[in-house]
Amino acid sequence: MNTVTLISKYKEIRKKKNITQRSLAVLSNIPQPAIARLETNSPKGVHIDTLNALLTCLGYTLEIVPIDRTESSYSTFIREGAKILDHKSLERAERRKKNNETLRKEAEKVFRGANL
Repeated sequence: MNTVTLISKYKEIRKKKNITQRSLAVLSNIPQPAIARLETNSPKGVHIDTLNALLTCLGYTLEIVPIDRTESSYSTFIREGAKILDHKSLERAERRKKNNETLRKEAEKVFRGANL
C-alpha cells in the first residue's frame, strides 16, 4: 500500500465519521492547515507519526501485517502478538481523550449556566 492509498483511506475514515478537519485538529493537536496539506494526497513530507496520530484519534492505527493472509498464518500472527503499534501515539490519544472529556464537561457547565 503506497502513501497516497493510506492518505485516501484515512480521508475516507474521517469523512465516514463526519469529523471535520478543524475538530480533528483539536483532538490531535495537529494544526488544521497541516491536516489539509496531508489530505491533498501529496505524499511529499507526510510523516507516519502524523498520520498515525490522526488515525488514532479516529479509532484506528497503522500496523504491519504479513502479506500471506491465509487463516493459519493470520492466526499465528495474532497468537504470537506480532502487531506493531505505536504505543506513544496511543498514550497521546488517551491524554487527548481525557483532555477533551474535561473540555466537554466545562462546556456543559457553561451551557447549563447560560440556560438558567
